[in-house]
Amino acid sequence: MPPHQGLRHMPWSSFGLDLVTLRVFKAAVEERSLVWAAERERLALSAISRRISEMEARIGAALLRRHDRGVEPTAAGEALMRHLDTLFEVLEHTIVDMEAFAAGHRGQIRLQANLSVPAGSFPEELASFQKSHPDIDLYIEERISADIIHSVQIGTAEIGLVSATMHAPNLQLLHWRTDHLVELR
Repeated sequence: MPPHQGLRHMPWSSFGLDLVTLRVFKAAVEERSLVWAAERERLALSAISRRISEMEARIGAALLRRHDRGVEPTAAGEALMRHLDTLFEVLEHTIVDMEAFAAGHRGQIRLQANLSVPAGSFPEELASFQKSHPDIDLYIEERISADIIHSVQIGTAEIGLVSATMHAPNLQLLHWRTDHLVELR
């Protein structure tokens, strides 16, 4: 029989776990001392001790062995530490990703362009942009200018490349480049 078969699985939220308590527990194990963990985390010793004791009560298992020289993890505490290493690593990656989005180094741009834009230098300019901004996902759609203006107005596109003959009183229009149309005879 698998080791967890027959056990009732409870959602993690029912244990009342929070990141501060998990971080405090991790500090206690790493420092091997509640006193040093309190100093490292800048919390009162009583607060750290209470948090860990309450977590042990909610989980229903001792996580630390307390003795006169400090603390050491029980088998359950060691198992929790293995999971915390993964959890905090995922949180670090999450923060790095969120900072990249906030700084504009990562994200997505939905660009709509009228039918004449893909001709000319646009493919080279696009390739240069993507090389300079590899973490920006660029989604490009071809549309007619009137539809592009509407898409930018309602937020389904961030940028629209339209004909200079278009008027959009609620949008800021900037000149990008001039195309010279040639009539074939």
